[in-house]
Amino acid sequence: MKVLIIADNQELVQDLSFCLRLRWRDAIIVYADDGLKGMELLETGAPDLIIADLSFKGTDSLDLIRQIRESSEVPLIMIADQKNDMHGAKALEEGADDILTRPLEPVIFLVRLLALLRRTGHTGFKHDQGIFVKDALEINFATHEVLVSGKQVELTPTEFNLLYHLVKNEGRMLTHDTLLQKVWGEKYIGSSSLLRDCIYRVRKKLQSEGQHPPLILTRRGTGYRFAMPA
Repeated sequence: MKVLIIADNQELVQDLSFCLRLRWRDAIIVYADDGLKGMELLETGAPDLIIADLSFKGTDSLDLIRQIRESSEVPLIMIADQKNDMHGAKALEEGADDILTRPLEPVIFLVRLLALLRRTGHTGFKHDQGIFVKDALEINFATHEVLVSGKQVELTPTEFNLLYHLVKNEGRMLTHDTLLQKVWGEKYIGSSSLLRDCIYRVRKKLQSEGQHPPLILTRRGTGYRFAMPA
């Protein structure tokens, strides 16, 4: 279990860490004291859960939620200093999964957290091993190995990078420009044929190993979404 805490209140960080280790003794807990560092850790660390302070000093917490949701569907809990129905409603509207208020009650916090993780079905990632496993698909992010039904699939570095970003955002539609920027860089934004050809190759390689229906779904004119078949 890897948790990213985004908060500039050290007392809150300590309280959250204490609660988390009651349930996950070996939890990996990283924290950032501002939104920019938090986004960097989200991109590089791929946490299983994000807990963020809704009362960030000098930071627009709603904007932080929007930024998180632009790049990930990781479960997100916001912590508020006091009950504020309007602010909480806006946070949920922007993409937060739950709102809790201080002081934290460890038992209630863990019950709500476990319910959230069950509800979101998160996640296929095993971060301690750097592996994504679901059904017949297995991806080792450390060695860049991809297996389908136990058979190795050979992907180029670019194809693997594309698959990585799609899998990391499982279930979320990523626009053409978002994928082009993440995989090839900003100067390739608008090169839809480049992306389309790479998507075709990745699909073909995965399907050639017996994967039906396609794992990468298309929304015409918008983008692509990774979705395991039911």
